[in-house]
Amino acid sequence: MSHKLITFLLLGIFCIVLFYLMKTTPSGLIPNEDTGTFFITVELSPGTSLEQTDSVMDQIDHILVSVPVLQSRTRIVGTSLIAGSGSSYGTFICRLQDWSDRKGKGGGRCEQYHRALICQDTSDQRCPYPDFCTSDDTGF
Repeated sequence: MSHKLITFLLLGIFCIVLFYLMKTTPSGLIPNEDTGTFFITVELSPGTSLEQTDSVMDQIDHILVSVPVLQSRTRIVGTSLIAGSGSSYGTFICRLQDWSDRKGKGGGRCEQYHRALICQDTSDQRCPYPDFCTSDDTGF
């Protein structure tokens, strides 16, 4: 066989495999799977004391207790997964129940929790609702 024929044959096989992989491989920035974990980061004004940050974290924790699909939460005061460590930072790592245990319709619950979590002591930045708020019927 000639080298041209082998080259075009391999190129054709490569194109077919590439086309197949493009059709079967999931794409997109956010995967379709629900990992069941989300993070809440708290960033107060610079110079805020650890006691004030702990007070804000108490307020958020009180709101998180009312979330029925929340299985567990871990609270870290003085550390942000994004900004590092400091007295004005805090983080919650929240784990949701399995899909089979989540019951009912969300009815915009995510937006209600998001509004409730906006505290007056936080920075003046406006934070839009995340894209995943309305991605399924549980509100998360």
